[in-house]
Amino acid sequence: MPWWRGKAYAVGNVLYLNWSPDPLDNVSFPPEVHVDPMGWRTGAAATYYNFSIGWQHWLSPQIEFRPEVGIYHATRDAFNGDANAGIAPNKRNVYFGASDVIVHF
Repeated sequence: MPWWRGKAYAVGNVLYLNWSPDPLDNVSFPPEVHVDPMGWRTGAAATYYNFSIGWQHWLSPQIEFRPEVGIYHATRDAFNGDANAGIAPNKRNVYFGASDVIVHF
């Protein structure tokens, strides 16, 4: 019997690299690796890599703005699209952009 039978084996690792050019700004580069050899966590057996860069800016002591852009890469076709919505299926790369505003109270 294989050692993984009955176990959802997956390993992830992330490293946060930050740089603060001044007290109100912070730039982050968090490279990430997620190994899912059986596809039990992600739905497709592959190794996933994430490379992104984000900026954190304090507009005031209570309001923080955080935009981010990046790419997810899989070692095999793992990102399925929807042909009806014009999204190509069976891709290895996904590009993304995100942003949020945090209000501290």
